[in-house]
Amino acid sequence: MIRLTEERQTVPVLAFPFASMISSRGVETPRPPGKPMRLLKFQKMPEASLPGGGFAYFVRAYSEFEDSDPKAQKSPVMLYENDRPLGPAHSDHYDIEAIGLGRYSHWKDLGLLFSTSDNTDPNKNGRAYWAVIPGGKS
Repeated sequence: MIRLTEERQTVPVLAFPFASMISSRGVETPRPPGKPMRLLKFQKMPEASLPGGGFAYFVRAYSEFEDSDPKAQKSPVMLYENDRPLGPAHSDHYDIEAIGLGRYSHWKDLGLLFSTSDNTDPNKNGRAYWAVIPGGKS
């Protein structure tokens, strides 16, 4: 036990021998179940419908599953923010830009077009983003 003193006041402080091990290892990033692919280096959606691209960002992942027909979107890719799924999937691109709030789409030659759950910048908000193919490929 270590005692800290300050003007007639003694405060006992317990020193744990494993405290340094906890701080040196850090906290593990929450991740979704299965075999997720960590997504990095998000790009802001170019100004298309809204000034500055609204809330939309994009990143490439699992290009073999990207959709190309807006009437037949089938990409099985699920997008997670830490360990929580985002969605709805297969959202309209304008809704992703204008409303955001976790909407996403997996589109040919663009990749995952998405917004974060709270419309913040995924490069700065401190959360991890993952792409997952349910039941399969890593």
